[in-house]
Amino acid sequence: MDLRAMLPILLPKAISWAEAEAARGVTVGREPNDREREFASKVGVMHPDRIRVITVEQLPMPTDPLLRSAAEQTGFLNPGMVGLTLGYSVFI
Repeated sequence: MDLRAMLPILLPKAISWAEAEAARGVTVGREPNDREREFASKVGVMHPDRIRVITVEQLPMPTDPLLRSAAEQTGFLNPGMVGLTLGYSVFI
């Protein structure tokens, strides 16, 4: 796949996917503990109280075939990843 040529199609799909996953994380995630909240503040998170931590068996992957293929091709969401932050949702 020529990612550069596909960017106008992929980018809106990626944004939509990321926003949906971030919104889902906010509804199912837990609030950070005091240590996590303090760390977030130290690294510059503006609103640590908005963070939600979601423990998952595997990180979310796009279901859209084109977007999933692009993610796999670029290694963006590879099996070695242990965490993913989308907005204030932290998937671990």
